Amino acid sequence: MFTFDTPLLKRFWDKVRKDNYCWEWTAGSRGKTGYGSLKVNKKVIDSHRVSWMIYFGSIPDGMCVCHKCDNRKCIRPDHLFLGTKGDNNRDMFRKGRNTPQKRGRITVPQHGTSNEYKTYGCRCDPCKEAARLYQQKWRSTTP
Repeated sequence: MFTFDTPLLKRFWDKVRKDNYCWEWTAGSRGKTGYGSLKVNKKVIDSHRVSWMIYFGSIPDGMCVCHKCDNRKCIRPDHLFLGTKGDNNRDMFRKGRNTPQKRGRITVPQHGTSNEYKTYGCRCDPCKEAARLYQQKWRSTTP
């Protein structure tokens, strides 16, 4: 368990933009996941998990901090809930977030075809570039 001293809390809240609905993390994110992250005691932690720990205390082993609002950058405590990976997957299916486009997978035209689509395509340079451009476009349209 981390101790949330005043400097850490100030650093955390300086990176949050509150509006009428979500409280969005405005600083960096962990890799390509889109989840905000913060370094605490030399360990990178997702910002929504830090928010949970600030408001509710420790997170039990094996539990996920899930979003009711489906906004990966949201850290508002009443938009978060604890659940297992199974709970999180059931939530995803119930809300219809289980399509390849909504899961973050890239679908690009397969090399050498005009209308067939296959996840990731082949690994030739033109297909890799098409996948990169498609992913860039997809990310710019997701919250």
